[in-house]
Amino acid sequence: MRKLALQTITLVLFSLGLSLATSIAHAQSETKVGVTVAAVINASPHVGPRVSATLGKMLGETLSASVLAGPDAQARLPEAARSETCLGESSCLVSAGKALGVDQLLMLIIVGVGDELKIEATWVDVASGETALRPGITTADTDDAMRAAFTAKAKELLPDVAARQSAVDDRVTPGGTLLAPNLPASKKKKDTGAAKLLMIGGGAMYAGWLGYGAYQRFSVCDGFFDSCPRDYTAGKNIAVDVIVGGIGTAALSAGLYLYLTADGDETPAPSPVGLNVGSDSFQLSYGARF
Repeated sequence: MRKLALQTITLVLFSLGLSLATSIAHAQSETKVGVTVAAVINASPHVGPRVSATLGKMLGETLSASVLAGPDAQARLPEAARSETCLGESSCLVSAGKALGVDQLLMLIIVGVGDELKIEATWVDVASGETALRPGITTADTDDAMRAAFTAKAKELLPDVAARQSAVDDRVTPGGTLLAPNLPASKKKKDTGAAKLLMIGGGAMYAGWLGYGAYQRFSVCDGFFDSCPRDYTAGKNIAVDVIVGGIGTAALSAGLYLYLTADGDETPAPSPVGLNVGSDSFQLSYGARF
C-alpha cells in the first residue's frame, strides 16, 4: 500500500511538472496584448473596466494571446495615457504599451448610445510605434452580448495574432485546460476462444461426474440425504470416476484462469490529472480508482 501511494504521488508530481513546463513554454510563445480605455462618453465610468476586462477575456480565449485588461491594466497606465488626447500621439500610446509590458495595445473609446455601446479601438505595435484604427464594435450593454460581439471581432482587432486552437489533441480542451498524459491503459479482453472451450468442456465433464454420482446414490439409497443400506460406490470404476472428475475440474479451473487473465487491446483510460492555467492562477485536479 505504501508503494502504491508513493507511485501515485510521484505520478501526480511528474504530471504537474510536465503540465506547468508545457504551459509556461506555451505562454512564452503567445503575443502579449494590453486592453485599456482612454475615455468613456455618455455612459457610467464603471462601464470602461467591464468592457476592457470582457474584451480581454474573449481575446485570450479566441486568439493565441496573453492579455492584460480590466482594472489591472488601467491602473498601470501613465497619467498622460488616461485621456482621449493620448490617441493622437504615437509616443503616448507606445509609452502606455511599455508600461503594461505588452507587445500590442488596444486603446478604447466607449460611447453610450441608448442601450448600446459603440466601441472604437486604436491598435498599437509597441516595438515599432505603428498605430491603426480598428473596425468599430456595437454591442448591447450586457455581458452575454459583449462576449458574442468581441468573440466575433477578435480576429479583426488583432489580425496578425494566430487563432487559438480549440483542441490540439484529446488532452487539451477549449478554453485552455491542459490535461496530463494518460495513465497506463486499461485492458480489454480479446481472443478467449481456448479459455471458453476449456470452461465448456471442463464444466460438462464436471457436471456429468457430479450428476452420475448423484444418480448412483439415488438408485441404491432411500433418498439423497437418507442413509444407504450399502456402499453405493460398489461396482464403480473408481479410477475412471476420479479421472473424469479430476480432468473436468482441472479444465474448468484452467479455462476460468485463462479467461480472467487474458490480455487484450489497450484502450487509453481517461487522464485523472487536470491542470487549468489562467492568467493569474492555476487549478490542479486529480482522480484515481483504488
